[in-house]
Amino acid sequence: MIGTVISLKEIIATFGRVLAKDVRYQEISDDEWRRDAVARASMARARTSLRALEGTPRRRPRSTDRRFAVTDTIEKLGGAKPKSFEHSCARDKAS
Repeated sequence: MIGTVISLKEIIATFGRVLAKDVRYQEISDDEWRRDAVARASMARARTSLRALEGTPRRRPRSTDRRFAVTDTIEKLGGAKPKSFEHSCARDKAS
């Protein structure tokens, strides 16, 4: 279970705000993504992880898919509301 489900459009807009740059999305095939991601990964472990992620941001969860249900589980377990994607990006940029 997760705290929030955001769209690819929201992810791109967040990167643009946090980086203060014009960030654009260009659709590429899963094969193109795989070739580029694997070519950039320097460790075998990273390449394995990237292969598992291929195409993930473009896949829309079905509304009936409980893995993507927004619940208060994270808040209950962690004792606080989960941080937003934008907060996480800003924190990573600052470090």
